[in-house]
Amino acid sequence: MAYIGLDQLSEAIDTLQQARQMAHVDSYARLEGFCLFNLACAYRKRGEMDKAFQAVSEASLLLAEIQAAEG
Repeated sequence: MAYIGLDQLSEAIDTLQQARQMAHVDSYARLEGFCLFNLACAYRKRGEMDKAFQAVSEASLLLAEIQAAEG
């Protein structure tokens, strides 16, 4: 999230993708959903609306599946 705040979007996306993969491997669905949501924010800031929509859709489904309030 710091990278997003600093407008270092490539670094943010790389870091969030790695964190998402680690959360997935660890079966930590809530963290994976947060990573996806933040990926969507980074993609949106970079103007990649298709990727942003895909990431936020995946986040919403994942968080809803585990009944997280954020879903």
